[in-house]
Formats: sequence, C-alpha cells, structure tokens
Amino acid sequence: MIQRHFSLLACVMLIVCSLGARSTAVQAGGGGTNGLEGINLLVQTNSPQIDLAQRRALAVLGADYNGVTHAAAANYYSNPWIRDSFAWGMVPSIRDASIGSYSSAELAYWLDRQQTFGGWLTARKSGYFDETPILISAVLDSYKVSGDIGLVKSALPKLERGWSWLQRGFIKPQHGSTVLIYANVPPHVSTDWADQIGRTGYATQLEALWYWATKSLGIMERLTGHLARSQYYSSFASRIRSDINRLLWTTAAPYVRNAPAVPAFGHYRSWVGPRDYFELDSNFVCILYGIADREQARSIVRFVEAHDDYLLGVGTVAGVPARVLYGDYAPADYAGKHERLGPDQYQSAYWPTVGALVAIGLASTGETAESRAVIQQLSNAVVRSDDVREWYTRTGDPKGAPSFGWGARMFILALYAAYLGISSYADVAGSHVDTGISVRLPAGQGSAEIAYRGRDIHAMVTGQGGQLRLIVAGKVREGVTVPGILLCAGCNLQAIWG
Repeated sequence: MIQRHFSLLACVMLIVCSLGARSTAVQAGGGGTNGLEGINLLVQTNSPQIDLAQRRALAVLGADYNGVTHAAAANYYSNPWIRDSFAWGMVPSIRDASIGSYSSAELAYWLDRQQTFGGWLTARKSGYFDETPILISAVLDSYKVSGDIGLVKSALPKLERGWSWLQRGFIKPQHGSTVLIYANVPPHVSTDWADQIGRTGYATQLEALWYWATKSLGIMERLTGHLARSQYYSSFASRIRSDINRLLWTTAAPYVRNAPAVPAFGHYRSWVGPRDYFELDSNFVCILYGIADREQARSIVRFVEAHDDYLLGVGTVAGVPARVLYGDYAPADYAGKHERLGPDQYQSAYWPTVGALVAIGLASTGETAESRAVIQQLSNAVVRSDDVREWYTRTGDPKGAPSFGWGARMFILALYAAYLGISSYADVAGSHVDTGISVRLPAGQGSAEIAYRGRDIHAMVTGQGGQLRLIVAGKVREGVTVPGILLCAGCNLQAIWG
C-alpha cells in the first residue's frame, strides 16, 4: 500500500478496556513478552509459540485502535483503511472492544462515509474498485458476528447504490463479459490492494471480491424479506462466477521471472493481459469464495505445496508465509506508483496477510498438515520480529509498516479457521454462507469463544483424524455444519475426532 500521509481520522492511542475482558490496547513492538501476559487469548491453543504470536497480534490491533476505528498501522499509516479492516473476513468475536468494533462502530463509521458517486474509497491511488465490494461483504460478515439485522436493513440502500455504481459504470460488454468489472484505471491509479502493480481490465482478485459482494447482497436481501431482489443478485453472482472461470482460469504454464520455470497447471491468471502471473492472493480468494470447484482448488493447492519452501517458507528457518506470487512482476507491469518494487521487494515479497489467507484456504480444502505448518511459520515470524510487519523479505527481514493491522487481524482469523478448523462462515464454498458454524479440520486440541449472530458459543476441538462427532448443547449432531438455529447463547460446541 502507498504511504498514507493524509488522515480521515486522527487516530489517538488509547488504553481501551475490553468488554468483560482485559485490554488488548498494548503498544506493539519492542517488548518481547513484556505487557502481553494481561491479554486474553481469543483462541486457546496447545502451542506457547502460537499463543505468544496471538497476544502480539492482539496487541497490534489494540495499539491501532482509537475507540471507534483501527488505524492501518500504528505510527505509520495513521488513518483507518477500509481494506485493512474488512478484506477477506471478520474475526468472530465481540467480547473484546477492539475486535468487536469491526462489526459495530467501525463499520458504521464507514457506512456514513459513502462517496458522492456511490462507492467507498480510502485512497484513490491505492485501490479504486476493491473497497466498495469489500464493504458490501463486511455488512453480511458483521451480521454473522453480531446478529444486528437492523444494521443490515439500514445499510441496504447504501449497499445497493454502491453495487449499482460498479455495475452501471464499469461493466464493458465489448471486452468480453456482461457481468465482470472492467478496471480501466489510469496508470497512476490502482485497481485493488496491489497498488504498485498495474492490475487492469479483468483482474481475478477484483472479480472475486465483486462476486462475493454480489452474493452477499443477495443473502442480505433474502434476510430482510426482499425475495425478488435476492434472486436478482444471486443470479448475477452465478454469472460472475461463470465468467471468472471462463476468462481467468487457465491450464497453461504461468509467466515466471526470477524463478525456475514450471510446467502447465490449472490456476487463475492474475489478470487478462500479456503475462499470466500465479498470485497466491487471487487464487486463494477464489478457493475460499467457492469460485474454484474441487478439482480447480486441488490443482492450485498441489502447486503451492510443491513449492511451499519458496512460497510459504515451510521447512526454512526464517521464511514467512506467503510470497504474493511465484517469481517477480515484470517492470512493464508496474503501476505509476512503484518506488518500492523489485526482486523480493514489496508486492513481490512475503506478506503475513496473504499467508493467513492461504492457511484458511488450505484448511477449507482439508489440507490439515500444511495449514497448521503455515500457522506455525507465521507465529515464528511474529515472535521473531516482535511485531506484525507489513511485509518481509525471503530471509525473514521485517519491512514496511510496523504494527500492521491487516496482517494481525488475518492471523487471528486464521487461528479460528485454520488452527481450530471452526468457522462462523459456514459452507463458504457453497450457497448458504449464513447457515451456521462449520468444522472442517481435525486440528488436534484447542478452544475458542465464538460470536455467532450475537450469541457467545464455546467451541472445543479434541482428538486426531478419523470420524467427527459434533455435540451441541449436549446433543450429538450429524454433519460438519451446525445450523444456526441450533446454536444458543452460552452453549457448548464440541468437535470430537476419534
């Protein structure tokens, strides 16, 4: 992301007491374990290293929090940032003030700041298209955490207007699709978070966000009783998914620069253009959102696991998950703002944000060992640098913004979905993402307090491999998904593998 010198909100460091728990607003960086013991874990693991990394991540989020919003990073990107707070999911907890703000005050803050043209935008040069679909999806995420249907109802007119801004202004059938966004940005303006890369036209990351926002909007219309509108958005989302697979899925060998060439395999190209890069963020968002079917997801995962030392740092001493792409971007594809780019630099380097996304994606495909290895490798990097930094070099040197909130938030989210295998975004690869809580991974032992529609649920996982039994409020339930109607405030969910 470009350096954010302007301020939408001057973020003042406060010590904010958590709701029913101790504060996570501890200044991040430079203290080892000092000051971290008082931070309550959201996910209980059996690994001291992962627990320490989690406390550090929570400290980062506390340091970035001013009582309403989170700065993108303490003392560096001092203003709040839509993408950093909401992209790729919401931590399913409301008990801690800093974490709970994402689904309440911070979301309301941004809903009140819709641009006159209809969309949402933090900084024009650092992502012009992606933040509007991100915010649309965040409203459904917040409902799944808080259960506040009133927020959904009040937000819907704004969300519909934001969606229409993209649909009416940037769908260009002459370029090959009647449903995908054609990002015809000028050279100095970026399509999405990769703001020093010239992703233009049909770009997989953006189209995946567009798909998920459209699908989320359809679900919210159904939740509020607007069945005809729900059907419209749901049908539109299905067409987006089809066109992503038609225009952006390829079985050719990707373009590779500054890395060994690889044979052809099935994957999503970074964008429709002269060079086909293999990007982890673009491909794993497609896995998580169910754009990729089972065979497509398997092809992507096979390639990543075959190169996990290079892409994920697995098996190396100082590696950090995950490298944004295989190889480096060619200078011809740099955006106008690209002063940090080069081999092993910035968006050609290793981002814990993307590493956490990969861990969640691996968990969703049942890759137990690899998902846990990524979590462990991320934890090692956080503990070693005593911070969650924006990005790292291949040798693990911390670079970019300190106290980087997006990376810290994604690490916490990955602990729920990848370490425990429990997700409040049930059946994310299917058609009913608001149905309950799912357990997808035999992860050993651990527990967490999960908020689902405003209900506190104590979730526990025990055992290894084999057959799964789900016990909810003392009764055994079949299947890996617990319907929301069966979940109650204070009830216990036990996932027992035998």
